[in-house]
Order: sequence, then C-alpha cells, then structure tokens
Amino acid sequence: APFLRANRQHRTSAAQPIYVVNVDVKAAFDSVDPERILRLVEERVGNGMFEVTRHATVAPAPGGCRVKFGRRAEALADEDAALSTDTDWPARVLGRKAGAVAVKHLRGSEAKRLLAEHLLGNLVRARDKWLIQRSGIPQGSVVSTLLCSLYLADLEERHLLPLVGTADGGGRAASGAFAMARLIDDIIIITRSRAMAEHVVRRLHAGFRFVPWCGLLFDSATLEIQVDYTRIQGCPLREMMTLPHLGSCPGARLRSKLCQFVRHKCNMLLLDPNINSSTTIRVNIYQSLMVVAMRFHVYMASLPMQKGSRDIRFAIGAINGVISYTAALVARVQCQSKLQHNFSLEFDCSHEVPTSVSRCHVRWLGLHAFQVILQRKQCHCTSGVLVWLGQQLTLYPNIAHQLLDVVDPSRHRLIWNTRF
Repeated sequence: APFLRANRQHRTSAAQPIYVVNVDVKAAFDSVDPERILRLVEERVGNGMFEVTRHATVAPAPGGCRVKFGRRAEALADEDAALSTDTDWPARVLGRKAGAVAVKHLRGSEAKRLLAEHLLGNLVRARDKWLIQRSGIPQGSVVSTLLCSLYLADLEERHLLPLVGTADGGGRAASGAFAMARLIDDIIIITRSRAMAEHVVRRLHAGFRFVPWCGLLFDSATLEIQVDYTRIQGCPLREMMTLPHLGSCPGARLRSKLCQFVRHKCNMLLLDPNINSSTTIRVNIYQSLMVVAMRFHVYMASLPMQKGSRDIRFAIGAINGVISYTAALVARVQCQSKLQHNFSLEFDCSHEVPTSVSRCHVRWLGLHAFQVILQRKQCHCTSGVLVWLGQQLTLYPNIAHQLLDVVDPSRHRLIWNTRF
C-alpha cells in the first residue's frame, strides 16, 4: 500500500502519531439484503455463457499420492464455440496440465435463477417447524462468504470510500493519505489524521442515516422521506423503459410519458411540509426531474432525426410541458396538505403554517436538472436545447443562490451514478 511504503521511507523519531480504526460489521450475514445481492450479481454476470470445469491434480506424496481438486468458471465470448467440440480445452484451461473434465456449460440467467432460489427459498428449522428465511443470507452456504464480501464491497465503494476521502474536507483524500483494507466484514483504516479517524468512527458507529422501505428512504434522525433510487442502479435506464411506438407521428406521446412518471413522484409523503423540510421537498422535486431528464434523453435518442430546428422546438416544448405539469402537481399536493393542516389547527393551535414551494423554484429546479443531465450525454438536438436552458436559467439570478444546497451533487450520488 502507498501509505505503508511512504510511512516506512519517511519514518523518524518525531513522526506524527498513526491512528488505526478497526471495525467489525455486527451480524453482517444477517443484515445482508438478498434482493440487493441479486441486483449486484445481475450487474456482473449478465446473460452470457459460462464454461464450468473441474480438474484433479495428482502428485507423489510420502506413502502414496496426493490428489488436489479444483474448479473454475470461465466466461465465453462465443456461444457457438462453447457448444462445439473443443479438443484443446484441457490445455487452454490448465496450460500444460492434463486431466481436466468439462462439467457443463451454464448460462448467466440460469446461474442467477439458482442463486435467487438459494437466497429467497432457504429453509430454517425452528423446533418442529420449517421457516423461510426472509432477511440475511444462509451462513453455512458455500457462496455465503463470497456474497457477503460482494455486498460489503459495494457498500464500501458507495459509502465508506467517500466518507474517508472527505473526512478532512477538500474532496477525496489523495493516494497514500490513508490505508484501508477489508476482509469480508472486518475493516481496518490507518491514517495520520486524528480528525479523519474520529470522523470515521463516529459515522460508522451511528450507522446509515436512511432506512429503505418499499421504494422510500426514511431519515432515521428526522423521519423525513425521500425516494429510494437504488432500484435503477442495476442496468442502464433504457433497458427498464418501454419506448413509445414511432408510427406516423414519432414522439407524440413523449410529454404524456414523462408527465406520467412525475405524477407518481409528486405525492403527499414526499411533498408534505408537515413531514419534510423545505430543503428535502425541493430535493425530492429535483431528483424526480433529474430522472425525467434521463428518460427524456433516452426517448429523444430513439426518435428519427428531423430537419432544421424542428427537433429543438419539439424538445423545448416537451421540457416546458413536463416542468409546468410538475409545478401544477406540487401546488395541488401542497394545497391539499394545507387544507389538512388548517383542519388540524382547529384542535391544536401550536403548529406553524408550513411554507409551500413557489412555481419559480420548481421551474428553476427543472431547468437545472435537464441542464446537468443533458450535459453528461448528448443526442442530435441537445446542443440547441442546452443553449435555451442556459438562457432560461439566467432569468432567475437570485434563485440559484437560494437553492445551492438543494442541487449539491453530494446529495444525488445515486442518480449521478445511474447509466442511461
């Protein structure tokens, strides 16, 4: 590790003290989410063909011989070649060694089916009853250690590395500023920064702030509610969408499709100021419009290119339509919330009247969401649309400063990592 080598080279009697953080994940196997594991496997396995081989190596030993068994799964690029007769596969798999035996060819879809059956159908005997395990993964399974390590590796990448990298401020720590290693559920972090060590210990001891439930994230400290977008992390967004039929009028249903998605994300739980703070409400609006912008790009990229500025006018009309529709939905939901709040005031006058989100804020959030998403990935009409978005955003110079915290990229890491 760079940190350990640098420490050895620059070690002196007056060197800085070194801080070591040793963490053990409590009940790691019991806290693993099986559905999350299946999504991680889906990302890595796909639906290709695999060749599973088994071999035995025999070597002389005192008083006889020693037999060592091995097994290996190899992804095949050409399925036809996998199903044909291959006389050279023992040498290909084992080099100069002979005696390999091809067990079978296995598709990724079949492997995922077997794994899902193993994780979601595990039976546990409790006295005289058989129960289906609903949380965690079987600890006695031959793949449990590998699956737990995969699960915690994903957690480490999404949460622990950003946490360590930003503990001293100023973004991700430079290479060699700390050393971190993990063996399944045992984590060790070595650093010269006491602030980093204390920050990591406090953060890990506190656990994760948000608790997922039925597509929602509950803030364990404030009970505010956001949308859980981890479900769109498994594969590119375009593979989860049903693109509209082109027909004689391509894109005729684009606006209605986008508005339909927004309608499901603008509900009382997410926009009620009696439940969420004004910042969280705006974050919910902004994130939903970011996903809408991704879906917009996928739709536009699938449509045939038109001549002149027709595509740009069509795209601007769709963006204006979905932002206006979102503003109307937000106003309607918050009006309903205000009516309920006024009704409760008849019995309790201690509550303050909650504030609502203005249409200008919704419009600015929508314009900004489309701008940042379309800057990442462009299609045939994007350049003209980006010019229009920039011009529209300049009409709201004061709002940009007011909503700076809402559009902070650190709040939207999951959406930024979504492929579309």
